[in-house]
Amino acid sequence: MKPMNPHIKRAAENMARGKLIILSDVGSLREVIGDTGLWFAAGDAAGLASCMKRVLDDATVATHLGGKERRRASEQFDRDKMLLQHFQVYREAVRCDE
Repeated sequence: MKPMNPHIKRAAENMARGKLIILSDVGSLREVIGDTGLWFAAGDAAGLASCMKRVLDDATVATHLGGKERRRASEQFDRDKMLLQHFQVYREAVRCDE
């Protein structure tokens, strides 16, 4: 079994803690974080600064988005739910093989 990408794992762990995540829009992290974090284009220092300024100017942004991240993490990364989804994929694969 392939280990989870460390960047995705770190993002999921911080989401579960309700920590605001500010990320560049690269790779598959957009699928993990969804609309719960703040995004800037890769290599765009002004975009990163804008995200950081938004949080510094309004402390409720971090609290609000952190809460959304915690909820998304509990929905997306619940162990039992993930196992059930894997079993469903395996069942479909077996049916396709019949």
